Amino acid sequence: MIITQYSLTSLQAMLDDETTLFERSRKLRQEYYGNQVTFSKNVFLPVVKLCRDSCAYCGFSRNVKKPWMNVSEAKTILEKGRRLGCSEALIVTGDHPETKYRLMREFLHEHHFHSTPEYTLEFVNLALEQGLLPHVNLGVLSHEEIKLFQYNVASMGLMLETTNKELLEKGKAHHNSPDKNPEKRIETIKTALSLKIPFTSGLLLGIGETWSDRIQSLLVLRSLHKTYGFLQEVILQPFQPIPHTPMEHAKPIAFHDLLKTIAIARIILPKDVSLQVPPNLLDETELSLSLIYGVNDLGGVSPVTIDYVNPNHAWPNLTKLVNKLKKLEYHPYLRLPVYPQYINNLADTVKTVLLEYFSNYLETGVIAW
Repeated sequence: MIITQYSLTSLQAMLDDETTLFERSRKLRQEYYGNQVTFSKNVFLPVVKLCRDSCAYCGFSRNVKKPWMNVSEAKTILEKGRRLGCSEALIVTGDHPETKYRLMREFLHEHHFHSTPEYTLEFVNLALEQGLLPHVNLGVLSHEEIKLFQYNVASMGLMLETTNKELLEKGKAHHNSPDKNPEKRIETIKTALSLKIPFTSGLLLGIGETWSDRIQSLLVLRSLHKTYGFLQEVILQPFQPIPHTPMEHAKPIAFHDLLKTIAIARIILPKDVSLQVPPNLLDETELSLSLIYGVNDLGGVSPVTIDYVNPNHAWPNLTKLVNKLKKLEYHPYLRLPVYPQYINNLADTVKTVLLEYFSNYLETGVIAW
């Protein structure tokens, strides 16, 4: 069966025909990327951990003892990351916490900032000063807020997660989380892409969505990229229960279902959109199968900081990860947080940092460009 029209019906039919599904996705993965596997080397800066949303699965902003990071702390992390050859500063905040928390409003007022995104811009500029390329994920943003970062970042990100609005209802994963309205998230992604900002999005799997939701979400991302370009990669992140959250006892997605999602995603997404899974959420067998059936990128892996989204899942040691990939007969390559085809669209201030980093690795051939 060859899918010529991307309809929900035809794609759902392919999910039922697993032999065809996996064979087609395997061929496309090999055709598009051969034996190449990419990942970036980064530091993770959780600049503000408060959030106005209350997602039932999220531990990022629960029981926060230290709500925000200061510049001195960030500089120490960035300096260490630079010494260890990191190219990316992943800069993350909760979604507009000043609208919910008086403490955050007072902090911003005291330091002469109008919003959390404006405060975050200081860390973006600090990353550039320290020679790392900023990739920011700050939640749903307005057009004006996105433009704040347009000329200071290498890339931006926002997980679509799902197109299922029913998850906003009481008792479900996105209840009391206004920024998880898929229409708002799609608008943020659309705005960033229209401004030619290299972008990462993705799906969160196992939070109550259906197969139809997964396909529809992938079709939305495909359509946005076909219209605007600049969608670098799509993450397929399996939900992992976190202690002391309302979904701490929820059952994660079965790996076979994750693998089917990977396969259908590779079929739906254009070939220039990388497909990514976090390597700290998979065992060796799962990683191997994910790579066979569609995944070509492993995202950011840090030798410095933990994964603040899934803090109970440590990043793999980079040397061991590379050796594992080679054992599986893949060619692992470091990449930057901006993909090669989008470099010319970056501002000169970002290009300067990028070219400095690139030249340091050009002679060694570590970066596969």
